[in-house]
Amino acid sequence: MLMLVLAAYAGVAQHTLNGTITDAATGETLIGATVYDTVSKKGTITNQHGRYTLTLTGERAVVRMSFVGYEATFTTLKMDRDHRIDMALIGSTTLQEVVVRDKKTQHV
Repeated sequence: MLMLVLAAYAGVAQHTLNGTITDAATGETLIGATVYDTVSKKGTITNQHGRYTLTLTGERAVVRMSFVGYEATFTTLKMDRDHRIDMALIGSTTLQEVVVRDKKTQHV
């Protein structure tokens, strides 16, 4: 039984998706942008240089790239090799403001 599990696992290829996410208007990199595969449910965020790396298994991926205040983009990929996708996100005109509140509770 263990041999069957190992043989099945060995047949699953892993491929890497990487790239950089920038602002389409300014070209500046976006720190903390989300890169998420809706098929495998795996995701990551961009680093301080706007770069990301995501290792995926499976035959295809539907990748969503997003950032607060920007329009999300979807890209469908056949995962038969490694891919590099550099994406420039477009600022959204629908977001007016984001309000974050911290409710402090006291325990006696």
